[in-house]
Amino acid sequence: MNISSLNILVVGTGMYVCGRGTNGYGTILPAIYEWARCGQLGDVYIAGTHIEGINEIKRRVQTLNSLFGFEIKPKRMKTDYEYLKTS
Repeated sequence: MNISSLNILVVGTGMYVCGRGTNGYGTILPAIYEWARCGQLGDVYIAGTHIEGINEIKRRVQTLNSLFGFEIKPKRMKTDYEYLKTS
């Protein structure tokens, strides 16, 4: 069975997504890395409510890129307001 790449939109930048407020990495972000390891990852888009959350997830992505030994590069990381403004 041939599975094509999957594009992912992550809405939110909190504890479950990236471990914000903890020393961990959450649940969603590490799962995206596992999916990428399987070679099925398409584009990743991240939307959050506040710029602080976007900045936090950027830091977590940089760290996980080093830990996993490969990079994921989200296409866009914007606040919800920025997404609405460009729609």
